[in-house]
Amino acid sequence: LYFFFFKQKTAYEIYQCDWSSDVCSSDLPDHHLKEPKMSSKNQICYAFVESQLGPVLLVRDDAGLRLINFQDGGNRLALRPEWQYSETALKEAIEQIGDYFSGKRKLFDLPLSPQGTEFQRQVWQAVSNIPYGRTDSYGAIAKQINRPKASRAVGAANGQNRLPIVIPCHRVVGSS
Repeated sequence: LYFFFFKQKTAYEIYQCDWSSDVCSSDLPDHHLKEPKMSSKNQICYAFVESQLGPVLLVRDDAGLRLINFQDGGNRLALRPEWQYSETALKEAIEQIGDYFSGKRKLFDLPLSPQGTEFQRQVWQAVSNIPYGRTDSYGAIAKQINRPKASRAVGAANGQNRLPIVIPCHRVVGSS
């Protein structure tokens, strides 16, 4: 019913990144990674969920979930030494994402802590309102946030979404 947790977090710690230059120095090809901007005041916790798409990294702070990353492929993120492994802190997110992938959930009820500009947050809020099973266009989102000429900027903001699935960026498509 739910996804399996990765108990051996050391398997993911082999990916080393030089955060000062944002370049990953693992066995992956040169891939530029942006470090999630996380306040040192907050306790940052992480856990992994196994999904049909491979391992998924979940990261939260005191305010809520701030990062979901699919670890397979070229967008693998390295763990930060100050992050603490805690399935307990991410229990709700793990359960709800598990329910989503098993077809039992269409909406999420999680505290979120998305990090972005005011414009990005407006786009993500509009994207969050797209119902399950539906899509919307970049232009339609731009109109919803009263920026009708900003469809390209909407696309860029959608691409910066660090909470995929929960903020369903996959439901936004180009116009035809």
